[in-house]
Amino acid sequence: MKIYKGKSRIVFVFSKIAIKLPIIRFIKAFKIAKYWIKRRIFWQSIYEYNYYTYSTVQIFLLLGIMENWNEYRFYKETKSIFLVPTYFSLLGLVNFQKIGKPFYMNEELFWKRLYHITQGKIFDDPHHFLDQKNFSKTDDRLQMLDYGNHKCFRVIREYGDKIFEEFEFV
Repeated sequence: MKIYKGKSRIVFVFSKIAIKLPIIRFIKAFKIAKYWIKRRIFWQSIYEYNYYTYSTVQIFLLLGIMENWNEYRFYKETKSIFLVPTYFSLLGLVNFQKIGKPFYMNEELFWKRLYHITQGKIFDDPHHFLDQKNFSKTDDRLQMLDYGNHKCFRVIREYGDKIFEEFEFV
């Protein structure tokens, strides 16, 4: 078993399946809530929350859960061949995903190929598209492992099949 820790989730990789669990940061959420309460704008901070606002109570408590749930729903909706399948999600609290085979290639070459295929759209979500650890090699095809963010959905919808078909590892 291997363990990988990201910003919002921890992944346990077994021989045939990966299990993704959210990282819930209760202490950080409590400290942020205390900060906002002292300034008497706690409810305003909750009300003005948006998915990409960092250092909010919701991010520390819910980001991993939301990304797990988004990943499951997006795969279920699109069934894109570019995505490593997410088989099941228990309301975002735990995801079961097919494992992918890691690979290594020159980072600059990797980015250039993705940039060319997507006509530069990889920079709409650089967090997911510029890190090789978010991808796997399956039957000499590139597939995406980490796709729980709304920003990458647009790129995947538009270019996912094209990346799957045209990306070359040579």
